[in-house]
Amino acid sequence: MSTNKAFTLVEIMFAISIFSICVLGVFRLSNTVGKNTAKSLVEMDTTSDVSQIYMTLRKRLLKANDIVFPALKVDSDRLSFNQDGNRFDYKFEDKSIKVYKDQKLISHLAKGIKLFRVHRNDSKLVQLSFHNAKTMIETRIYLENLK
Repeated sequence: MSTNKAFTLVEIMFAISIFSICVLGVFRLSNTVGKNTAKSLVEMDTTSDVSQIYMTLRKRLLKANDIVFPALKVDSDRLSFNQDGNRFDYKFEDKSIKVYKDQKLISHLAKGIKLFRVHRNDSKLVQLSFHNAKTMIETRIYLENLK
């Protein structure tokens, strides 16, 4: 009497199909995690860009002596002010905010901006709006040092 211990073809096929289902589940899970991570990184970058614009403008505006442009109650894509004898212009051009100092381009604050709006509610209150791919910031800055 011969006793060969082995798996039958049906048992092997069943084990392979269960293993394939497990591998497929792990692959789909890792693929979904990878896509979500990429989306989160893009959103963090855009939020960081818009925050950088806000912080840079706020720091400069708090030191401004006077705002040249825009006039009161006017929406604009440009902001001009004087600070310590220099004129600074922030202009929205070609989907970026370009910074000029005494009419010379000195830097780009961010690229890929969809909208940059400046509105002056009164002589010391400036409202700023920044729109990027998915991020929107609207804020007001009260400028106590303006005359």
